[in-house]
Amino acid sequence: MAITQAIAVEVRRRANHRCEECQKLLIFGSTNEETKGELHHVYFRSQYKYNDRDNPRNLALLCVMHHRDNNVGVH
Repeated sequence: MAITQAIAVEVRRRANHRCEECQKLLIFGSTNEETKGELHHVYFRSQYKYNDRDNPRNLALLCVMHHRDNNVGVH
């Protein structure tokens, strides 16, 4: 499975278009790091025991800053 446009829309709607860490409002399609949202895998490939790691339940919407913070030290 891959993250499709439909999955991305579902995760953004579930998060009410806000970063799930800081609640900053994020704009779909933005290229500005202040308003850009990114999908984050809660559990990475090495931790996720199912093939459907791209399932919406394993994804979170984060702002660029929090996505970077959550990926520090991840290989």
